[in-house]
Amino acid sequence: MIGFKESETACCGSGPFNGGFTCQKEGHSFSICSNPADYLWFDAGHTTDRANEQFASEFWLGGPNVVAPYNLQSFLAMS
Repeated sequence: MIGFKESETACCGSGPFNGGFTCQKEGHSFSICSNPADYLWFDAGHTTDRANEQFASEFWLGGPNVVAPYNLQSFLAMS
């Protein structure tokens, strides 16, 4: 992924790498970052909006080294 300041630690959670599923969970302590756009992961199981935008762009326009045999734009143009 391009341009993330943090790709190992999640923005929200607890434990090592904020990998505990405690983000915004009542009764559990957790930490949350001030700028999620700097992070690849929002919590232990979800990427950030910025990461999702990059994934979507690659699926839509990505070359054969990323999505093969067709990206979504080419595939949908066939019908």
